Amino acid sequence: MAMVEIRGLNKFYGDHHVLQDVTLDVEEGEVVSVIGPSGSGKSTLLRCINFLEEYEEGSIRVDGQLVGKRDAGNGKLVRDSEAAINRFRAQIGIIFQSFNLFPHMTVLANIMEAPIRVKGMRADEARTTAERLLTRFGLADKMAAYPEKLSGGQQQRVAIVRALAMEPKIVLFDEVTSALDPELAWEVLAVMRQLAEDGMTMFVVTHVMRFAKEVSDKVIFLDQGRIVEAGAAGDLFDSPKSPRLVDFLSKVL
Repeated sequence: MAMVEIRGLNKFYGDHHVLQDVTLDVEEGEVVSVIGPSGSGKSTLLRCINFLEEYEEGSIRVDGQLVGKRDAGNGKLVRDSEAAINRFRAQIGIIFQSFNLFPHMTVLANIMEAPIRVKGMRADEARTTAERLLTRFGLADKMAAYPEKLSGGQQQRVAIVRALAMEPKIVLFDEVTSALDPELAWEVLAVMRQLAEDGMTMFVVTHVMRFAKEVSDKVIFLDQGRIVEAGAAGDLFDSPKSPRLVDFLSKVL
């Protein structure tokens, strides 16, 4: 069983068909990058995995569990309870372009908040976990700092650590370096590379083709809501088969 199983996924915004019959698997420990032009549905696909966007047709399962829905008993899927959805979301880390750190809390407090409030972890355990992760990713000297005192790259690294403190089954990355200048972006990508080497299951929406090629096990090319091409990173970049992907890569590489 794949860690993430997506079958026949369709998502609409009014008359706009954002995702069209998307089917894919993400295996445990796999890094899957999604590339494609702006407006192709990349971020929407990622948000559907965490049920921040409700999908109309198809199904998504994470570790065998339906995402945001339950079987009504007649083969029809209906929206699950909010309590069940929130419990599910606690198992999935997600990091966005904006850092979304609590400005009135120190870095350490930002990391400890969710494990204590959502998972019911004891404060001393949460602190130990936060300190260990911050030290590992080069942020030990920032524990008492407030977000406004950090660079953009440091804030994004703290956001990643905050997600990791919840011990997620999978981490979703939504264009996490797009708001950063190149030097700071590579600080963040280095952390993501470490996570990949550790065997973390990762689903990455990115415009950084070098990262997608070097770190990903699989790359998905999405265009107009459809998977145009998918395969091993080296194959997809070095020997693209579809004219649309050839055209896209000629403009971004």
